[in-house]
Formats: sequence, structure tokens, C-alpha cells
Amino acid sequence: MRLFQNASIQRKQMLVIMLTSIVALLLACAGFITFEIVSYRQELVWNLTSLAQMFGETTSGALDFNDSKAAEDTLSALRVRPNIVAACIYTKDGSPFAKYVRSDVAAGFSVPKQEMDGHRFTIGRLILFRGIEQKGDQIGWIYLESDLGRLTARLKEYAMIVTAVVLASMLVAYLLSSRLQRWLSEPILQLANTARAVALEKNYSLRATKQNQDELGMLTDDFNAMLNQIQQQDAALQSANESLEKRVEERTQELESSLSLLHATVESTADGVLVVNRERKITTYNQRLVSMWRIPESLIASGNDE
Repeated sequence: MRLFQNASIQRKQMLVIMLTSIVALLLACAGFITFEIVSYRQELVWNLTSLAQMFGETTSGALDFNDSKAAEDTLSALRVRPNIVAACIYTKDGSPFAKYVRSDVAAGFSVPKQEMDGHRFTIGRLILFRGIEQKGDQIGWIYLESDLGRLTARLKEYAMIVTAVVLASMLVAYLLSSRLQRWLSEPILQLANTARAVALEKNYSLRATKQNQDELGMLTDDFNAMLNQIQQQDAALQSANESLEKRVEERTQELESSLSLLHATVESTADGVLVVNRERKITTYNQRLVSMWRIPESLIASGNDE
């Protein structure tokens, strides 16, 4: 799951398209196979019922005359039906009268107990009981057991066909998704590349190219509008910074001019001037002070250092 989350949007789209197609195909195949199984089982029950009715009518005379040999000869005709595993004729009281068993299961076969009309599916088998009537009277029962070999073989064929169809569909879905996903992924990738370039280069004049009029086109318009606002704000901020720098430079020049004027005024006065700040450091003096008091400038400088 983490691998899917970290995959690129192109791969995610391809995987989603392929997975959706394959799941839909598998569901359709499962529905088709289920329908075929149900239909085949219903057809098998109908065929076995018709066969039981036919052999019941054929052996009714043998039952009536208590001729089990004739009934077994009649049942031996089931050899032409390889799906019939066993057959048995019962008398009216449920006693076995005649039977037929396919050669490959004859060794382990035992005649089952007679049951009422009905059928049931077991593992690999369909078992059916039907009553034998003659002139409206119940004179016996017939039992037929059929294997489901044809159904198993058909299911194997279906499995092979489904496997081949799924593999072919995966290939077709991959080829189609690799082309069709570009319609969706290319605008997103183009938008992502533009956003990355803006973040790296700090160039807010870049714009994403609008390719469609869908939601991605609306997203592109909103992204470009956001870049336009950022560009305007950046230009206003840059202009404000330039104006501030210019004002600071002007104030610095004004201060330097004032200091020069003050220094010239101090030097031009006839009195000696000595200016000391709060820390008792000499900030300025004039040459008149030096000449009046005959103080060496080095002494004034050394006093400043102390």
C-alpha cells in the first residue's frame, strides 16, 4: 500500500484503470460461469430424469413378470452413456431387482437404499430416484447415479479461457491506460512543474498553460491568479524596500551635512569648545580650545582613550 501511495500519479492512474478493468472482467466471468454451472446442472437433472422415465417404462414389463435378467439386459444399454456410474431397479417394497455398474467402479459399489422421488448433488455425483408406474400403479423404483466429469472438464475449459482473457485484457488495459492517462496526468504534471519552478527560481512571472476547460483548467486559472497576486505583492514590497533605502540614504546625507555644518560652526567660533557626552568622553572640540589652553591634541586623544 505504501508503494502505491509513493508512486507517481501516472502509475497510480494506470494501476487504477487496470485494476478496475480486471475486477469488472472477473466479476463478469464469475457471473457467466455461475450461470453456466446452474444451467448445466439443471440440464443434467432434466436429462437424467428423462432417462429414468424412459428406462422405468422399458423395465416395467420385466418387473411385472419378475424377470430380473431382462431388466439387467435393459440397464446394460447404459454403457453407451459414459457419465452413468450406476443404475438400479427396485421392487415395490424397495428390494433391489436389477442393477448396472460401470466397470471402473464395480469393485467398490454397493446398492444404495431405496429413497423417495428426488435428486441430490454430492461430491462429483448426481443421484436421482424415480418411481416406476404401470397403469397408474406404483410397481417399483429406479435409481440413477451420474458423475459430473463433463461439468468438471467444462469448468477447466472456462478457467483456461478466463485466464487467457484476463491476461489479454491486462495487456490491452495497460496499453490503453498508458495512452489515455496522459489526458489527465499531463495537465497535472505541467502544473506541478510550474509550481516547482516558481518555488526554486522565485520567479512569479511564470504561468501554467491551460489545456482543458474542465476542473483542471479551473485549477490552472486559480493557480495563475494566485501567482499574479504574489507577483503584484512582491513588486509592491520591492518598491517599498527601494523607497525605504532611498529615504535612509537621504537622511544619512542630511545628517552628514548637519555634522559638517556643526563642525564648521564649532571651528569658526572665537571661544574654545569642548563637548563631552554622558560617559564623559570627548566627542568634539575645536582648535581654538587647543590654542587657548595650549593642550596637545595627543593628550585630548589619550584622555578619550582612558
